[in-house]
Amino acid sequence: MMRKILIIDDDLRHDKMMSYLLLSKGFEPSYALSGEEAIKKLASGEFAKPVIILMDIMMPGLSGFETMAQLKKNPELSDIPVIMVSAISDREQQDKAKEIGATEYIEKPFSPSVVIECIYNILDKDIGDA
Repeated sequence: MMRKILIIDDDLRHDKMMSYLLLSKGFEPSYALSGEEAIKKLASGEFAKPVIILMDIMMPGLSGFETMAQLKKNPELSDIPVIMVSAISDREQQDKAKEIGATEYIEKPFSPSVVIECIYNILDKDIGDA
């Protein structure tokens, strides 16, 4: 069974690139172009519960931070590890992401190997905690 990873990013090119990367590593990617879309599809069951969410911070509508707050309010979704991704290199933003529950923070542009390593580290930690 493939492990599902949800990508939430308003940049369709980024979503496609990440999808190819994740597929090549044996993951099943799905993506939403907004926080609102992701929350709606997760809550309705249209998206199966992912093992990890990769989420951009700067998006129209709900920001990544606002989307994270919505996810954390839902007991069914609050335990999903979230990797926040942003083109903004700002320590305050990184700290805020961690404060609201992000597991990791990656700056764009990034090497695909950094994303995969981060995903494997999170999955290994979850297996170790089980």
